[in-house]
Amino acid sequence: KFPQKVLLSNAMYFFIPLASQLINEESPLCRQMIAEVIRTLLKKISKEKRNDINTMAVDWMSHRNLVHKQLGVQIIGLLVDVEQREFERRLEKILTLLLECLHHDEMSEITEDKPEEEDEDNEERDESSLDPITGGDHLIFNTLVTMEKIFTECGINTSNSDLYNLYYNICGKCILSDYIN
Repeated sequence: KFPQKVLLSNAMYFFIPLASQLINEESPLCRQMIAEVIRTLLKKISKEKRNDINTMAVDWMSHRNLVHKQLGVQIIGLLVDVEQREFERRLEKILTLLLECLHHDEMSEITEDKPEEEDEDNEERDESSLDPITGGDHLIFNTLVTMEKIFTECGINTSNSDLYNLYYNICGKCILSDYIN
C-alpha cells in the first residue's frame, strides 16, 4: 500500500505503464489483474485526476492507430466500472467515439501496427496456425463490452434507443459472421 499522498502525486506515473500492459501483456490472467489494479487506482485518485485519465483515453480513441483505440476503449470501460452513474457526464463525447470504433472496418485510415517479420519461412506457414482474431475484432469486442457497461451503469433507456439497437445489431452481426465465414 502506498501512502495516499504519494499515490495522488504519482498516479499518472503508475497509470501509464499499467495501461500499456492492458494491450501488451500476453497472459489473460495478468491483463485481468492489471485491470483490477487500474480500477483500484481510479477509485483512490481525485475526480480531477480521473478527468485527466479520461482525456487521455479520449485522445487514444481518437487516434488512427488501432491499438491506441483499443486501449482508450478499455480505459473508458474501467472508468465506467469506477464512476458508475457518475460517468453519464462524459457520455456525449464518448458515445460518438465508441460508434466510430464499431465502424472501424469502414474507415480505411485506421492502421494496425504489425511487426515486420524478418523470417522468410513465415510465408510458408499454414493458415490454420494463424490467430483468426484480428486487432479490429479485439476493438469491436472491447467496444461492445464498454457499451454494455455504459448501458448497465448509466441507466440508458434501452427500450427506445438508437444506440442500443445499433449495439444489438452489431452483436448479431458478430455472432453470425462466425457461421457465415
